[in-house]
Amino acid sequence: MISLELLKQAEFVIGFMVLIVSLLTSIVVWLHQRQRKVASQVTNDAIEPLRDTSERLLRVERAVTELDTDVSQLKGSVNGIERSIAGMARATEVAKVQAQISALTAQTTAISGQLDTLYKAALRASMSSK
Repeated sequence: MISLELLKQAEFVIGFMVLIVSLLTSIVVWLHQRQRKVASQVTNDAIEPLRDTSERLLRVERAVTELDTDVSQLKGSVNGIERSIAGMARATEVAKVQAQISALTAQTTAISGQLDTLYKAALRASMSSK
């Protein structure tokens, strides 16, 4: 038969082995939880700036869309102004017209003077013939 002392030693060895396995399991579980906690913290720390960046990019995209709309409207306005300016007289054309008007004014004044002279002559002639 197995002696009682041998059974006590076997019980001690088995208990010690269970204790070591339990300690190792506890350490592994604790390390796993700690690693999971650190990993989630690192992930959150890495994702948070990305969220901010994506929000800022969305705002920039909206602003660019609004600016594109504004630029399109301004382009239409500028095209209208260009068409209006193309139809306007240039300074050289205005100067030519002013010169022609001055010449017409001088001719009109000369003709008026001649008509006045002819009228007075016609009046004198009609008065002389009476």
